[in-house]
Amino acid sequence: MTRSKYAYLLAEYPETISKEQLCKIIHVRKYTALYYLESQLLPCVDTGKATHRYSIRMSDVVTMLEDRDANPEKYFVPVAWQKKRGIHRVHNRSVGYSQYMQDKLRIALDTALESYPDLMTAADTAAVIGWHTKTVQRLCWKGNIKALVIKNRLFIPKITLIEYLMSDNCKPIHPEYKKHIFKCAKLPPSE
Repeated sequence: MTRSKYAYLLAEYPETISKEQLCKIIHVRKYTALYYLESQLLPCVDTGKATHRYSIRMSDVVTMLEDRDANPEKYFVPVAWQKKRGIHRVHNRSVGYSQYMQDKLRIALDTALESYPDLMTAADTAAVIGWHTKTVQRLCWKGNIKALVIKNRLFIPKITLIEYLMSDNCKPIHPEYKKHIFKCAKLPPSE
C-alpha cells in the first residue's frame, strides 16, 4: 500500500480538530469548510456548541484531501449555497473541468471552429465563444490568448484559441456560453 502525501498531517496535528484548525490545515475559507462539513464531504461530529461546534478526525481530513486532489470539481462550493447563507463575494476559481467534460468541450470547439480559417479575427472568435469582441482583444493584448498582429489587426490561430479555452488560465466560460458553443457545434449540451 502506498503512503499518502498527506500522512505527515497525522503526526503534526491531534486526532480531532475544530473547523478553525481545518481552515488553516487545508487552506480554505470558513464558509468553504462549513460547506464541506454540512454537505458531509468531510465526516464530522456536530457537538451543538456555539464555539468549536464541529469535531473532525484527522484521518478523515487526509482521506478528503486525497479525494479532493482526484476530484476537484466535487469540492467546488455551489454559488446557490453561498447566496443562501448571505455570502455575497463569490470568488473566481479555475475552470477545473472533469476529463469527460474536457473531451466533450474540445470536440465541440473543434466542430464549431472547423468552418473558420486557421487564423481567426477577434470578431470571429467572439462570435464562436459568445464573448464581446473587446474582451477577446483585451485578452490578446494582455497576452492571455496568443495572437498575431498583421497590419494592426489581431489574428488568433485556432489551435492557440482551443489551448487557451482548455487551460486553467482561461476566463471561466459561463454556462450560457457553453450552450452557445455546443449549439454552434450542433452537439447536445452537457450538464
